[in-house]
Amino acid sequence: RLRKSFPRPQGLSGWRRFPQQLGNRLGMMRWPLLLFSLLPHFAAASTPAPTPEWEAQEGSTAWVLTASCLTLLIPPGLAFYYAGRGQSKNAIATMFGSLAPIGIVSLQWTVVGWSLCFSGDLFEMGIVGDLKKAFLRYTSNEFGLTKTGFQVSALTECTFRLSVAVAAASLVYGGGIGRIRPGAWMIFVVLWTTVVFDPLSFMLWSEDGWLYNYGVKDFAGGLVVHLNAGVSGLMLTMLLGPRDRFRKKHPDHPFNLSMATLGSGLLWIANLGMNGGSALG
Repeated sequence: RLRKSFPRPQGLSGWRRFPQQLGNRLGMMRWPLLLFSLLPHFAAASTPAPTPEWEAQEGSTAWVLTASCLTLLIPPGLAFYYAGRGQSKNAIATMFGSLAPIGIVSLQWTVVGWSLCFSGDLFEMGIVGDLKKAFLRYTSNEFGLTKTGFQVSALTECTFRLSVAVAAASLVYGGGIGRIRPGAWMIFVVLWTTVVFDPLSFMLWSEDGWLYNYGVKDFAGGLVVHLNAGVSGLMLTMLLGPRDRFRKKHPDHPFNLSMATLGSGLLWIANLGMNGGSALG
């Protein structure tokens, strides 16, 4: 099965096959990414964007966008870390599973994710938002991150929150390494982000959220990202069951500790960006 899924290129061996095989895997994402690139055009055509009466602070906007870019280093960092610590036969699939949420969650976030997290209360119970901001409607002319007095656009905040959502989905994949197929993982990412991550984000981060009004504080995603992804990864592991080699009691040796070390460094830098960007909220 492994040879059918990842045919060995002629003249290449070992880790040198990574770029070609990983490129083939990521090629599956070209159509979702193309559709995602066209969504802002349709959203802008359907929703007029009046000139806002306020002026965004250039320094705050630049830092939030920089923090968003740093936070997006989490999926590549996890790809190197998980692949380096896991088995060699799962390295390519592991890197794909860690990087795939960049495209999948970006598409979901643009369509409904941003609205479910930061729009009006759907059932007036403080659980999940409505669909008034679907396709980023009414976003380009609104405030964002105004709780501390910083003036940045809601579209800037949307970009930062998107990077956090991508990081959360990549963290969950740690519970499915060597256990789940890429196609099933892509479906799981869409369902998990919509059903689990978005409602919890609304409850803790939105001013209409149930837990927010109870005084629960969540800085830099301690509950929404880390605890949520950890519990979800554990549930995914229990659902899929142990790997075959674990049942046979065969030792699993790390594939490449250098890759794991590189991934750890990227994660350290990325978390500095996520914490710094969250400080403005």
